[in-house]
Amino acid sequence: MKIVNVDGGIGRCIAFTGALREPVDVITTYPGLFFNHPLVRRVYPPSTPYLYDRIKEADYLHPEPYNLPAYYRDEKHLVSCFSLILNGDDQFAYPEIHLTENEKAVARSKVSKKTALFQPFGSQVGGARALSLAYAQRIVDRLTADGFEVVLVENKPCGLKGVKYVNATPREIIAMVPFVGKLVGIDSFLQHAAAALKVPMTVFWASTLPEQLGYDIHTNIP
Repeated sequence: MKIVNVDGGIGRCIAFTGALREPVDVITTYPGLFFNHPLVRRVYPPSTPYLYDRIKEADYLHPEPYNLPAYYRDEKHLVSCFSLILNGDDQFAYPEIHLTENEKAVARSKVSKKTALFQPFGSQVGGARALSLAYAQRIVDRLTADGFEVVLVENKPCGLKGVKYVNATPREIIAMVPFVGKLVGIDSFLQHAAAALKVPMTVFWASTLPEQLGYDIHTNIP
């Protein structure tokens, strides 16, 4: 039995799935991301009672791709670096998220092809990867002029005008991806989720590299 401890943010956890080739158990802060995945047998939050008893009897891995020279020298994609640790090779594959039919039905009832999901800031306004507030407002205004209702992935007010805020779990937001008319954002979890569901997105890049963290399915704007 192999148990893999996948830490980091939502996007990194999604990217990890691109390296999966055999069934594993997963330890993660975001168990919902791995629900229904055919190669994930069990998912354990870090707070699971007696988790150490399971780990000590397993083939335990705690991969840290950021420590690999291939990653910090900007030579390999994040997925490929996960694969180096898990599989011993740098094969790249798109990540995967497997939605249930019920999840799709619920998501479809909440959005439409006139909805634009927008993730301009990631974890914080003014972060290294975030768009400026002024530039984000210009994008909102353009999307609105094109007839879209702009829904922010962030669920707290940020100063943008003419937007709605989504009150949903990450998994529920991800389930909306195939059913909206437009996806726009930065290098954050939405672009990884869109790639996993094979839905093109417009992605703006600031302090990170699309060659290392992005996907060819997207329109990547440096």
